Amino acid sequence: MQIILVVAAVVSLAIGQWTTAILLMVLTVVNAVVGLRQQGKADSAMKALRSMMKATARVFRDGEEAVVAAENLVVGDVVLIAAGDQVPADGRILRASSLQIDESALTGESVPAAKSTQALPSGRPAPGDQVNMAFMHTPVTHGSGMMVVTATGAATELGRISGMLSATPPEQSPRTRELNQLTLWIAAAAG
Repeated sequence: MQIILVVAAVVSLAIGQWTTAILLMVLTVVNAVVGLRQQGKADSAMKALRSMMKATARVFRDGEEAVVAAENLVVGDVVLIAAGDQVPADGRILRASSLQIDESALTGESVPAAKSTQALPSGRPAPGDQVNMAFMHTPVTHGSGMMVVTATGAATELGRISGMLSATPPEQSPRTRELNQLTLWIAAAAG
């Protein structure tokens, strides 16, 4: 719509309609200033939310319990998890006391998965079958436990899925295609 207003202002100038051209340019500038201001407010709100939502993890380091930023975890860290926590990285369960984790984002299961320390058969089972593993960004819904970090960042199960999604070319939804067609019709009618 901004482009249509600018084109209309240029056409108005070309045919000598000075007042219409000035009005259209003023509307375009006001619209741009309001849009930039709103974008600035939205950006500052997002920054504030990000700073409030720093993920932390309770770890055992040098024989003592400490709270560290989740981004500072390394493979081999021993992490304590309990109901209400989000799992900060992928890890092997070392101790579990009625531990249940909601893995619906990875597996699609509607109920939390019970976790234990039992060994799995050889091979690489699907995430939903790995009862002795906890996966990054999955919420602990019940119980408590201890895990040793086996993967962080892009090496996690969630990071692997994210990598596959970013490698897939995006497709336009039917709604987006319809809106693009409607925009062309509006532009043609305005022209």
